[in-house]
Amino acid sequence: VNDKIAENNQYFPEELKSFLGNTDEIMKLKQDLILFANTDLPILIHGESGTGKTLVAEIVHKISSRKNKSFLPVNCSAIVPTLFESEVLVM
Repeated sequence: VNDKIAENNQYFPEELKSFLGNTDEIMKLKQDLILFANTDLPILIHGESGTGKTLVAEIVHKISSRKNKSFLPVNCSAIVPTLFESEVLVM
């Protein structure tokens, strides 16, 4: 294990320590997840199928101030585009 990465990982919340990977990109992602979790803004996570979008959403929820509230992941590709704005953006 790279000493720099092991040293940097000690500063991440426990939920992020289990997020596998030690590349510079993964470390940047972990930093970004902390940043996103500390906002009250809605977050849209997109990517190819099987890339871990739900895992990322769960981690953001677990490290946010809303961690004690319900978590409901939404697969936006399953929503008819005309309903997306009226149903999702109202949340």
